[in-house]
Amino acid sequence: MHIDVIFPGEGGQGWAPVSSLATLASRLFGGQTLTMSPSGRPRTLRLYNLRPRQHGTKDAVLLALLHVPSDLHALRASAAFRDGYRAVVVWIIDSYLHEHMLAPLAFRDIDILCYMRPNDEAPFRRAAGDRAMLMGWGADALLRGSGDPNRAFDLVRVGRQPAEWEDDDVTSAACKAVRLRFHGRPEFQEDPIENQYEVMRILRQSRFVVAHSNTAAPAPYTHPTQEYLTARWVDALACGTSVAGIPPRSDKSMQRLLWPEAILAFDRIDLRHNLAAIRAACDAWTPALAALNYRQSLLRLDWRWRLKALADRLSIVSPALEDELARIKHLAAEPMTVH
Repeated sequence: MHIDVIFPGEGGQGWAPVSSLATLASRLFGGQTLTMSPSGRPRTLRLYNLRPRQHGTKDAVLLALLHVPSDLHALRASAAFRDGYRAVVVWIIDSYLHEHMLAPLAFRDIDILCYMRPNDEAPFRRAAGDRAMLMGWGADALLRGSGDPNRAFDLVRVGRQPAEWEDDDVTSAACKAVRLRFHGRPEFQEDPIENQYEVMRILRQSRFVVAHSNTAAPAPYTHPTQEYLTARWVDALACGTSVAGIPPRSDKSMQRLLWPEAILAFDRIDLRHNLAAIRAACDAWTPALAALNYRQSLLRLDWRWRLKALADRLSIVSPALEDELARIKHLAAEPMTVH
């Protein structure tokens, strides 16, 4: 049995990690990568919820990677949803957006409903009962990660930042004053997937990346109260890079997925004060830290473990997935080369 993956095709740069997951999942399960678009008026899309899924004997599963629960309307409007799949799995990426949750009736014919944060268990269990399944963020540590001890930079800036960290020229000058090698925002790539690969290429060359919780460094597109881990954190760790900043402490993913050495936690946002902490951490840094982050990412964060859990739930065996998990175990068991 294979798995086809469907997801919104227009998600911008922030959706690139999910697009990469879609490509990985379809490859490992021998399926197609499909895209859907929320075409039509919102009221028309909502009407699709009144139409049940057409069950069939097609020897395949449809895995839908959606932003929020209300994207289920667009999924139901897609041709794939009516193509007679044996099972349909819906994986909500931004599961912290509880205000987008639908009534339980909307999930009546969804076989598995996945969510990202442990904090979101209650609303998803109310919606789907035992069909709700915690997945969690991941990264492609196997193919895109690294524990390389050679790091050209002490600190790299990626993505959203608070005001004091937003100007890379100011940050660069402040880093030079305390002998820190700084790399500003990676050069933008038009293609989101290529942009994702470029970001990870830079991350593999750095000791630390600066990132802050959405409540500590809010933006118009972030949630004002719900803290959450993002792809930036796990991608960095997969590259052997520790994260420096104010972490999203209330996200239970921090305790479930991460390890103490993963985070250099700040107690405030203050550029010079923060750089002093990074300077001290760099003075104590050894290649063993990059190796540790990479090893832990292979064992805890690689997307393949999430896909394995899903495959087991569906009673699907993927030789390609099993082969790559064996490679992960082999890599993690090898002594990491440090200099």
